[in-house]
Amino acid sequence: MLEVYCDPCTVNSRKVLAGLDLLGTKYHFNHVNYFTGEHKSPDYLKINPHATMPAAVDGDLKITESNAILQYAADDCGSMYPKDSKQRCAVNRWLLWEASIWFPSCYIYLVEYVVKPLLQEEPDQSVIDAEAPKWHRHAAILDEQLSKTKWLTGDNVTIADIAVAAPMHLHAAQRLPLDKYPHLTRWLTEQVEKLPEWQNTQAAVDKALLPGKAATTNGTAEVTHANFNYTKDVEKRTELYFYECEAAKNIHEPGDDPHEMTVTDGWHRADSFSVDKEGFSVGQFKTGFDKWEDEDSVREQFYPEIVEFLKNTTGAKRVLVFDHTIRTKRNEAKKLTQETNTSQRAPVMLVHCDYTAESGPVRVRQLMQDEADDLLSRRVAFFNVWKPLYHTVEERPLAMCDVSSAPMEDFFKLYLRYRDRVGENYVMRYSPNHKWWYFPRMTPEQVITLKTYDSETDGRARFVGHSAFEDPNSPPDAPILGLVPHVQILSRDMSTTFGYRVVYGIMSSSSSSPALPPQYPASYSGIPERLLHKAIREKSRLWQNQSKEDQTPRKRGLAIPAGIGRSEFLKALDELATTLGGEHVVLNDQPLEDGWYLEQPNTHDSYMIMDAEETVSSACVYPGSVADVQIVVKWANQHLVPLYPISMGRNLGYGGAAPRVRGSVIVDLGRRMNKILDIDPDDCTCLVEPGVSFYALYEEIKKKGYSMWVDTPDLGGGSIIGNTLEHGVGYTPYGDHWSTHSGLEVVLPTGDLLRTGMGALPGNNTWQTFPYGFGPISDGIFSQSNFGIVTKMGVALMPDPGGCESFMYTFPREDDLLPLIDIVRPLRIANLLENVAQIRHATIELAVSGLRRSHYYKGTGPIPEEVLQSHLEATPLGRCSWIYYGTSYGPENIRKYKLDIVHQEFTKIPGAKRIDPQTLPKDHYFWSRAKIAGGEPDFEELSYMNWVPNGAHLGFSPVSPTRGPDALKLWKIAKTRHEEHAIDLFLTFCVGLRELHMINLIVYDRGSSERRKAVESCMRAMIEDAAKQGYGEYRTHLLFQDQVARTYNWNDNALMKFNEKLKDALDPNGILAPGRCGIWPERYRDRGWEIGKEGRETSEGEGVRPPGASVKL
Repeated sequence: MLEVYCDPCTVNSRKVLAGLDLLGTKYHFNHVNYFTGEHKSPDYLKINPHATMPAAVDGDLKITESNAILQYAADDCGSMYPKDSKQRCAVNRWLLWEASIWFPSCYIYLVEYVVKPLLQEEPDQSVIDAEAPKWHRHAAILDEQLSKTKWLTGDNVTIADIAVAAPMHLHAAQRLPLDKYPHLTRWLTEQVEKLPEWQNTQAAVDKALLPGKAATTNGTAEVTHANFNYTKDVEKRTELYFYECEAAKNIHEPGDDPHEMTVTDGWHRADSFSVDKEGFSVGQFKTGFDKWEDEDSVREQFYPEIVEFLKNTTGAKRVLVFDHTIRTKRNEAKKLTQETNTSQRAPVMLVHCDYTAESGPVRVRQLMQDEADDLLSRRVAFFNVWKPLYHTVEERPLAMCDVSSAPMEDFFKLYLRYRDRVGENYVMRYSPNHKWWYFPRMTPEQVITLKTYDSETDGRARFVGHSAFEDPNSPPDAPILGLVPHVQILSRDMSTTFGYRVVYGIMSSSSSSPALPPQYPASYSGIPERLLHKAIREKSRLWQNQSKEDQTPRKRGLAIPAGIGRSEFLKALDELATTLGGEHVVLNDQPLEDGWYLEQPNTHDSYMIMDAEETVSSACVYPGSVADVQIVVKWANQHLVPLYPISMGRNLGYGGAAPRVRGSVIVDLGRRMNKILDIDPDDCTCLVEPGVSFYALYEEIKKKGYSMWVDTPDLGGGSIIGNTLEHGVGYTPYGDHWSTHSGLEVVLPTGDLLRTGMGALPGNNTWQTFPYGFGPISDGIFSQSNFGIVTKMGVALMPDPGGCESFMYTFPREDDLLPLIDIVRPLRIANLLENVAQIRHATIELAVSGLRRSHYYKGTGPIPEEVLQSHLEATPLGRCSWIYYGTSYGPENIRKYKLDIVHQEFTKIPGAKRIDPQTLPKDHYFWSRAKIAGGEPDFEELSYMNWVPNGAHLGFSPVSPTRGPDALKLWKIAKTRHEEHAIDLFLTFCVGLRELHMINLIVYDRGSSERRKAVESCMRAMIEDAAKQGYGEYRTHLLFQDQVARTYNWNDNALMKFNEKLKDALDPNGILAPGRCGIWPERYRDRGWEIGKEGRETSEGEGVRPPGASVKL
């Protein structure tokens, strides 16, 4: 066995002890007291004549350098000291760098700020100042390396991580300026310091070098086990009534799922806890105040102390203490839901958090009223501050659930029903992954600060689950001291606890976007509250995986549309602002903010292919009515300004809200025209404006209690009108949105107003039920065109068919696609397969987990098949190449009949496997698809955007017959081109009634110009390859619309010639969305605006023709 000689408090001794524990090396520890000079004793000098520590002995081998000890012990320890020569060299490099460069630099800070104060000496600032430039240079090298890798040499911890971290082991006391190095800080505080082996060596260091901190180590057991009252997440809402009523007799109350959990004593690492990482911190707070039973005195004298304490510890610019609660033994029998004397409470033995994502802002408005809007535009947070009163706390201490172990999915709402209002807390569902901390035997000088709400969503802690618990280590005669979900002050002789609720605001934020995603119905384009936790999760993932700046500075200035001068254009805009109102006409002259799905820009394409300023608008107008739209159109004709209308601008992957012609004015219809004008439960129809999303329609139908479904696409945040006009699909049996629309209201490019179908008949009552009317059907010319602005549309809704049941099959080989499609075709045409089902390539199974590509594969080029399959083997699906997601509809006996036929047919393919949904975890992507196929919009589809940094996607969407050979051809086209351009293949076949849509999502790093060029080249090649074999795209990104339109060139481009005639007749001045879907008005035609298969760097042509004398309204 290895004999180790050291003092655990020294840098290199701690390095070796933590490293050996991490390696799992068995050793015998021999304590050599550094402070008494034992390392200079004759016995120790026989082992190490250099009188340095540590040293190790293995038989007749003596090892006298800390890194050498680690190298010796790690020789057969796999990834911690790899055998591969290149990987081992990488580890050795950092070991040598630490010993020769990093340790000496950090040691200066240790001596000046830690050792000298212990010796009653003053630090020498000149020494620090002389070393600082070198330390910062070295730290920058570390930070750069850790920006590329999780650990120093890759995805796995090695002995190099322990070695390089060791010189910083007292970084707070050393006053190391880590705040300038985010990647280094993340690695040290969130990874190294979270290693149990590192934490186990902390106490000895604190005791020897930080006596002030050691004094707070209260000497209790390191871990204990106790019951925590979690809550079961059932279909019924979880509620508490604070008054007696009939409804309160039949509710699901919280705390019905107790579990024994391990609770760790946090004193050994007290200084390392942070309200932004774990969600809580512990520290010192001394006060001379002692009138705890006098509420007025508490408010007048003690509240100001809390304010100053929080300003100093959180950096808040403003603090408001607005409440406190006393908990006493005499209140033990008082009910939690008692209405009166709420400042006197018993302990809360329930895992909970005091606020939700919605109730936090509501509370700010209640407290701050007129100031609330200003505060909520910045950062606002709530804290609880807990502090004992007179003596040590021995019973029912407060425990906190480490935020890093509790994702938002573990929280759900508890509704608090009062006579005059409804409040919200979070309760938590049980997870064995939860990590609980407590600080036993707290004294009056000690305080816990925990966060119960934070508006910032950049990945920091926002909600902390907490609870009182029965501490089995408490003496039998200890007083019962509870807690409230706020600040706690505990007293042994008074048997009281004391709480405050604190809100602070006006803090700087690193994000230019609002802290929370917009929420429906407060925002027409927001996410409903049932999905808010998913939106927060996805935004946090995207922000953490973003290296590209969210704001792009403008290099080319304001984009002025071709054919008009700058001053003339600005004068025309002023004229429009006078008519519509200045707040409804906004110039686009600020830096371009990319945002994300729920906070998308209406200024440019945030998923840029070219430079962001190529597809940028000049201004945006927000009409509030059809009459406003007509005003804007007539204004554009008068000044010959190109317009680009959008419903909501969420056509991401196809251009978003960006105009095809640079400098166009965006007409954003959705912001002010977002009404659901009618829902008819008898005919199962509705009439909507452009700003109505699938989320909004679903929520309104549920609110009214109707048994109708919304046919929703993968994400429900887009406009129903916009998606339908783009020939979008949903996943119920009503999947083809265009086929289920009935009646349009359209503002023509001249400003005239038109209603199609039965809407042309005054006083009709069938506009939303009969789509044709009399005469030619004109609706089609307004889809995927630039012939008019749709302001209203009728939509058919699907009645509840009596239930549905989703199912999933996997198929092992890529060539199984051919027989699978041929099996699907007759089943789909016969309507045994009823909905627009999906056949997904297995790569997407990994991507929708939300994990990054680097988690699975770090090489270049598409992820290799064997790597893909090895990772799939660890999933519930196992090894496979294709996954079929389908749904059957109707009563159970009908579903069973159809599903038996499907099973019989699908299992004709060798190796086909039906996945039992009951074997899938609740967060598996299957359950999201099941909701969508059942008419409930969800929010999972963005998870794959985290695959690469700065995730963006582009859609390649050709159509083919539902035949195996055709599907195989398209798949091989995509696969070949993706391999050429080093792009992972995200491919789904959507099965229509008689046609197959191949939806190929090209996910790429929009921050890399090199990847953007590769994606464009791949896309253009696939368009040409597909067209040559007779496959055309049904939808494409605006920069590829010219190329796709040119592939539809039968009979000397007869279709395009027809479209151009329509365009010139309906839009004689060419002001409406020129170039959209490859249709250019006469003023732009043949002037170099079209972008062909070769591509190019600019989106612009050579100006426009001057208006002809005959062109007028």
